Amino acid sequence: MPPLFRGATHFGGGNCCNSLSKLQAIKKQHDLEAKAMSSNKPVIVYGASGYTGMLVMEELINLGIPFIAAGRDADRISQMMKERVVGLESADYEIVAVAHEAEALAELFSGARVVCNTVGPFQSYYKAVLDAALIAGCHYMDTTGEQAYILKALEEGYGERFADKGLLFAPSTSYMYTMAEIASELCLETPGIDSLNVAVIPTGTPTVGSTNTIFGMLSEQPYKLENNTLVPMQKGVGWEVSVPGHIRNILCHHWTGTCLPVTYQNDPRVRNCEAMVGFGNRELMEQVIGMEQYWMENLKDLPVQQQMEALAKLAGDVTPVMPPRELPARARNIDHVEARGDTAYASCTMISYNAYV
Repeated sequence: MPPLFRGATHFGGGNCCNSLSKLQAIKKQHDLEAKAMSSNKPVIVYGASGYTGMLVMEELINLGIPFIAAGRDADRISQMMKERVVGLESADYEIVAVAHEAEALAELFSGARVVCNTVGPFQSYYKAVLDAALIAGCHYMDTTGEQAYILKALEEGYGERFADKGLLFAPSTSYMYTMAEIASELCLETPGIDSLNVAVIPTGTPTVGSTNTIFGMLSEQPYKLENNTLVPMQKGVGWEVSVPGHIRNILCHHWTGTCLPVTYQNDPRVRNCEAMVGFGNRELMEQVIGMEQYWMENLKDLPVQQQMEALAKLAGDVTPVMPPRELPARARNIDHVEARGDTAYASCTMISYNAYV
């Protein structure tokens, strides 16, 4: 495990015979210090100009944890932080522009303790970040809700590769789907429980990044866990779900299957796990289901690049700009689990607010 802080390399004690060698030594020290630029900041927030990244930084400021705000455009990061991040005047941070390449990211991550990745869609951008974290020897966590990305990363052996280095690989650590997993774990404390039916019911509007992700994932096959096997879920349909706290049924969607079936696929306690998502905004859910039907009828046979371009345009029509900050009085969430065994039963409802915060 890497140390929390790693000091920069220092030169000294030698005699340079000419000015050129001195310049070369100065340049070499500069390069080494640049590589260790994160050594005095234990956390990297990658994707810092996005909605979620800014909220992560705000919490780091509240906790007094130094961090590096990283992304492709330093000017945009600075602008967005000034506009939307509370407490900057008391923060210990740096802003760094970095190319989305494993080598460049590894240099940035060098000396950090953990990287929090908020750059999505994760299925499109995960590989460079995971490889960089492994090269740099730092822990990895992200805010994904994408089932397909996690399946692919696990199939490619990233879980074992991080474990072999004594590092944490922790995808999906945000609201989706941590609250639902907590509710599931509470149900699993009841002896005999082996099946989880999960409803994730947030309120509000997905951010630009989240909307791009969900529309981009309409081309992926969602899975549920059934008798210890991942099996396909039906696409292009919605389900009416009754949950505590709502007098009317909530229209739910597979939402790419959620991460929970993957979380529990190798857990000996769980034979079955099916999860779905329903925003309280019914019109939004109808729109998502309709767009998936449109993809199935009109886009699925097109080349992948054309599919992605068409889906990106559709996503832009749903959430064209970054939404305002969530308000607790409006952004109220319910995560509900119905759990069964042969004769055992348990249920758990988690009440929360501000899914992004």
